[in-house]
Amino acid sequence: MTFSVETFRSKLESGGGPAYGDRYHVSFKAPDGVINEANAYLATENTEKITSRLSWLCDTINIPSRSLTTTEFRTYGLPVKRPYGSVYTESQMEFLCTRNMGEKKFFDAWLNYIFNNRSYDIAYYDSYRTDIDIYHFDRSATDANDLSKSTYHIKLEEAYPTLVGEVSMNHTATEVLKLPITFTYKKYVHADINSTTQLPPPIRAGVG
Repeated sequence: MTFSVETFRSKLESGGGPAYGDRYHVSFKAPDGVINEANAYLATENTEKITSRLSWLCDTINIPSRSLTTTEFRTYGLPVKRPYGSVYTESQMEFLCTRNMGEKKFFDAWLNYIFNNRSYDIAYYDSYRTDIDIYHFDRSATDANDLSKSTYHIKLEEAYPTLVGEVSMNHTATEVLKLPITFTYKKYVHADINSTTQLPPPIRAGVG
């Protein structure tokens, strides 16, 4: 292997060039129960209007990580770690706020629907969860609706917010308010339309 800039550049270009994080799209639908709760919080617009713009107002997002949980196994000699499950980190997103603060009201309503802070009732799980799609696009993409230009797509299954973060304000502020949201979910799956990852994996025989 030759250590040269040309070799490095050719290897990078063989995968289409470097990837950048400034082309992405987030999409989800509010659960039915949450819609009714949120509409009670909103005076000048409805939930559908807010969720349609949240996709564009997501200022920061992290693709969550996945790790294997392991346990030590030993028959003779040194122990060996063997996997027995998966752990997914929570998904962190940050949304820009508009003047009427509809975004903050929407997520406040979602959280209150899950756990009502007056009656202390907890909603049924199926009534407040939803799927969240996260797309990454190449810089050549000009339309987020053109999913054929998506280079990476995962779906967070059975997601819902667990934290509506603090919004900092001060008398000298000149920046747009940002609302941090933390989502938990069951798992994420690859859902690229340009691959076969939307299909269920084949059943494999166990390996001893």
